[in-house]
Amino acid sequence: MAIMNRKIARQIAEDKLKELISGDKVRIRRMFNHPEYEYLVKDGVEYEVSMHAYYDNETKKLLRISVSVDDGGFFTFLRPVGREAFINAEDVRNSPASSE
Repeated sequence: MAIMNRKIARQIAEDKLKELISGDKVRIRRMFNHPEYEYLVKDGVEYEVSMHAYYDNETKKLLRISVSVDDGGFFTFLRPVGREAFINAEDVRNSPASSE
C-alpha cells in the first residue's frame, strides 16, 4: 500500500478550496446539511477529500469552508491535511438558485 504524500494532499486541499470559493454558492449552501466527499487517485494513492461548510460565529455572518484530505490510514485519519477559508455568509444566502 502506498503512503500518502502530504505535499500532494496539501495541493488537493488547496485546489478544492479554491474551486468551492470561486464556484456556485448554492453548492456551499447544500454542504451545510450534506458534507461532500470525493476520492481521487494520485501516484497510486487513493485520497479521501472531505468538504464542509458551517457558520463560524454566533452572529452567522461568517462561513468557514473546510477541506481535509487523508488516505484512510489510521495516522492520516487522525491528522489529515486541511485547508480552511472564511467567506461572508450573505454572499451564500443571497446567491441566485442554481440552474441544475
